[in-house]
Amino acid sequence: MRKMMLTSFSLVILSSAITAARADDQKSASLDYFPLRPLVKGKEGDWWKYELGSGNTKSDFTMKVVKTQKQADKTDLFQIDTIMPERTIHSWFTKGNGVVLKQREQFGDDPQMMTQFQPAYVIKNTLKNGDKWEWSGKGQMGVEAKESFQVSGPETVVVPAGKFETMKLTDRVVQGKNISVKTVWFANQVGMVKSSVQTDAGVTEVKLVDYAAKKKSSG
Repeated sequence: MRKMMLTSFSLVILSSAITAARADDQKSASLDYFPLRPLVKGKEGDWWKYELGSGNTKSDFTMKVVKTQKQADKTDLFQIDTIMPERTIHSWFTKGNGVVLKQREQFGDDPQMMTQFQPAYVIKNTLKNGDKWEWSGKGQMGVEAKESFQVSGPETVVVPAGKFETMKLTDRVVQGKNISVKTVWFANQVGMVKSSVQTDAGVTEVKLVDYAAKKKSSG
């Protein structure tokens, strides 16, 4: 009898552990701090509108998914345009296996202003407190760079678009003789809601003003 009770107790513990593990897997699967959705014919792609501030200067810009293309490995290649008053920056990303890979970037419409990231620039989209990783390679304008990332949170952030529970990503960038620290706050299923870049020249902040998913959820 004692042996049967111990066996039953062990099965209960094992069943509870499996249930908890499945719940954790489902929770992780729902985490997406860099949401990119393929374009649907006849519908507008995802977009995010931001406010940019540096010192007393402020301006707006919009990031928008303008094209998606299925790759040979069945991942999607996303083209995101950052539309600013003075220029448009074209960026290409692939997404899968818990990471987003920034493949290349072009300033304006001149192909000579294209940067091919070698290797692809890594951004995790299932951010967890304590996560750390590094990337090194050819960054913007083909200059060698090394970046060290660290995740902390959750942290509540208030921006013009609303109040968000976020994970904070701190990125120390060494590119040539220049060192900067980028801090980005990401909200699940929303994306970047705030960022701050600190260099010798000062601090530049970006705050989310509006985004497509908000319009869809309220419409």
